[in-house]
Amino acid sequence: MNEMLLIRRWPLESWSRLRELLQVIADLQDVDAPLTSPEGLGRAVELVLRLGELLGLDAAWLDRLRPILTDEGVLNIVLAVWQFVLGSRHEFDSSETIRCRVAGAETPVVVTQQALADWLPIVVQLIALLRIVRGSR
Repeated sequence: MNEMLLIRRWPLESWSRLRELLQVIADLQDVDAPLTSPEGLGRAVELVLRLGELLGLDAAWLDRLRPILTDEGVLNIVLAVWQFVLGSRHEFDSSETIRCRVAGAETPVVVTQQALADWLPIVVQLIALLRIVRGSR
């Protein structure tokens, strides 16, 4: 009996996408700057955006991340929320805002209740994703 070996054809573009996906994951693992620094967080967000686009994540969620890369004020707020989640030193004042020192900012960053509510879920998701990709670093 003559048996035929059938090999399913895999489009070459799929291999290219897989290679790009693996490269983004490797780049995320190799971010040198601390993720609590503007450089480290900026690079990580840039790579998460690329990863999200490759995986076809919700465009609205990805669009929510983009201001972190383009607006220094947003970057500082996200850094402050990031540090707050990780238990860094912060202060509450009488107006129920959080004040947090952020690398690169000349004065403490003030995070309002609304900014905390807006960015906390995203920061928690980023931390969870980066812990999965980077391990316990």
